Amino acid sequence: MSLLNVSVLPDCVLMAVDTAGEQVKDGRRVKREISKMLPLLHLGAMVGVCGNTAMAIAVVQQAMIGPAKTFDDLVRLIKPITEAAFRSVSREAKANKTPIIDQQVVAFAGWSEADAGPAAYLCMRNAQHAFTVSRVVTTIFCPGAEHLPERDPAEMDDMIAAARAQVDETHAKHPQIPIGGRLLVAQLTRCEIIVRDEGSL
Repeated sequence: MSLLNVSVLPDCVLMAVDTAGEQVKDGRRVKREISKMLPLLHLGAMVGVCGNTAMAIAVVQQAMIGPAKTFDDLVRLIKPITEAAFRSVSREAKANKTPIIDQQVVAFAGWSEADAGPAAYLCMRNAQHAFTVSRVVTTIFCPGAEHLPERDPAEMDDMIAAARAQVDETHAKHPQIPIGGRLLVAQLTRCEIIVRDEGSL
C-alpha cells in the first residue's frame, strides 16, 4: 500500500506520496524508505505509483524510450506505456520469486499545452487485470479515508492534513501495511517542478 494523492488546481498540480516501503530479501520483508514518485523532466511531468513501487521506475523507462516529446504526447501513450511497464515488473518479480500486486495505480501529472493548463491522469489496473485511463478532474486520494478534510486540497497545508488523516486511519485499520515514513509533495506548473519534503507522517 502506498499513499498517492493528486490535486489539479487552476495553476498547478500537487502530487503527494509517502516513503514507507518493503523489500523482500532472502524471503523476509524488510522495511525501507523508497521513492514512489519520479520525474520525466524532458516532458515536464511527474509519475507517482500506488502498488508495486518498481512500477515508477518501469514507467519512466518506457516513457524515456518512447516517442513522446511533450506531456500531451505522453497522455496519449499512458495505457501502452503502463501495460509495458507492468509486464516488465511482472517478469522480474517472477524471476526473483517476489510478490506482484495485481491492482496498480499510476498517476501522471504535468502541464498540457493543448488544454493551456495543468492536468493529471490515472492509469489503474483493476481486478479483471485491465488497465483503464481516466482524467483527474479535481482530487484523488489513495487510499481513501473516512476523516479527510472537508475541502479538496487547495494548498500545501491541505494536502499535508489529508495525508496525515490517511496514514492514521490506515495504521489503525491495517497496522501491517507499510504506509507513512515522510511526505513528499511535488508542485508542477508550466515552467517548474518543485518537490518539498514535508517531514514525518
